[in-house]
Amino acid sequence: MRIINYLSGIVLFLAFIFLCLFAYWSLYPYKPIVFNNIPFPVDHGIYAPGDVLVYKVDYCKYTDLIPIVTRYYVNSVINFVSSNPAIYKPKGCAVTNVQLTIPNSLYPDVYYLRINYIYQVNPIRTINVSATTSAFIITK
Repeated sequence: MRIINYLSGIVLFLAFIFLCLFAYWSLYPYKPIVFNNIPFPVDHGIYAPGDVLVYKVDYCKYTDLIPIVTRYYVNSVINFVSSNPAIYKPKGCAVTNVQLTIPNSLYPDVYYLRINYIYQVNPIRTINVSATTSAFIITK
């Protein structure tokens, strides 16, 4: 009888530990990256399909995790471009230029890029940080 009380105490203690861990993972206010210049400025205002768009990102990164980056060209329609792991960047602040080739499938209009950075910060939670570029024109 004494062993059952001992084992039930261990099980309750472990359940409490897992509950606390789950609550911590769920509620902790993670801040993986902060952007200092939203919307990101683009290098030119007018592009043609196939041109290289360059936008400047000023950021402070607070984790060594590598995000999945998804990019969308947005006008009246959202056009998915890519979803790739980002290049590894260490913790710290920096300013970088990102190059992206404009797809040939986009028709002439005014667009902006929506960029989502998705961080898997622990086994049960992902953090999505979104940013946009300034508007630009695509011509044919």
